[in-house]
Amino acid sequence: MFRRFVSKVLRLTRPTSQTLKYLPLFDPQLDCTDRLSVTDNFVKAFQFEIHGTTEQIEIGHYWNPRTSYILEDCVLNTKFGLIFKNGKILADFNPRDGSAQDSAVINRARSTSVKLNRIGAPNHSVYFINSLGGNYAHWIIEELPKIMFVIENYPNVQFFSGNDLPDFSLEILSILSIFPTVINEHVVSIEKIILIDSVDVLWPHPVDLDRVVSLIKRLTSGADLNQKHPLIYISRKKSSRSLADESKLENYLIAKGFDVLYAEDLDFYEKMRQFSECEILIAPFGAGLTNLIFTPSKSLIIELANSSYWGPYYQVLSQLTDHRHVTIGLQAVPNSDFGSASEAIEKISQILDVEFKERSSK
Repeated sequence: MFRRFVSKVLRLTRPTSQTLKYLPLFDPQLDCTDRLSVTDNFVKAFQFEIHGTTEQIEIGHYWNPRTSYILEDCVLNTKFGLIFKNGKILADFNPRDGSAQDSAVINRARSTSVKLNRIGAPNHSVYFINSLGGNYAHWIIEELPKIMFVIENYPNVQFFSGNDLPDFSLEILSILSIFPTVINEHVVSIEKIILIDSVDVLWPHPVDLDRVVSLIKRLTSGADLNQKHPLIYISRKKSSRSLADESKLENYLIAKGFDVLYAEDLDFYEKMRQFSECEILIAPFGAGLTNLIFTPSKSLIIELANSSYWGPYYQVLSQLTDHRHVTIGLQAVPNSDFGSASEAIEKISQILDVEFKERSSK
């Protein structure tokens, strides 16, 4: 099982020579009045290790510059997340869904782009806030940094969104004093829209991540966020993807002094409060691990994974935010994406024994 697990990891983490794109998109520079580049290309090497194996996996990753464009006189299909100009696709707002790979989707989007309502005031650029399917991890890592980039560089921007923004997005936007105008139409024409180059899915650009971390520091500055939760387990028991008999793991960790949290029950401020003093964070692979960005640097992150459902995204996030990270590979069991609680307890206990021993000796 571990051999298959590591084999899959090696396939997933091949060195990337350029930012992946779903389409050979036309260069928006050809139709823009403005182009803004804020950083050079960025390359970093990562070292991954799966607990319980002797394998170490090293990859190199390449990020494009964070570049924005203003595209003039275009058509936005909000239903499919596609931008057209002169009948050609220039951008795909939902690349993780692969919509621009599907010719049927493209044809349907074109066929609906007939009757248009224009949005945006003259001489004001529009930014369309993407819901990214309501996924917390994608929105925090991929969309929020773009919004902050826009705030920094386009003072007269008008924010629009579809009618599908999740509650956590609306909460964070309200903290930033952004109240987007909701577009209910599937197709609109736009005089000027801001486009920002995408990064690979769930691979945060270091500049983007700095923006999010800076926002967190600003929001927590002077606030009473200390909840004294140094040991936290993020449970997925309420999720459709959870460990087999996860209550058993919860009870074991509670006996070790851990607080068990359900990330989906916490608002944004509460997440910052709960995780602000966390020294050891344990969680199955999933969006809840995004909350490691609220924890102090050097915290220990223990990630539970399974060969059928894992990617190195949170190891990348940990390494970019100066955390210690251990990924535990669990064997698949029936009716679970993450393996059994019993195996998780056995492997977690080995790590905690070492960690607690080192702490007591200091």
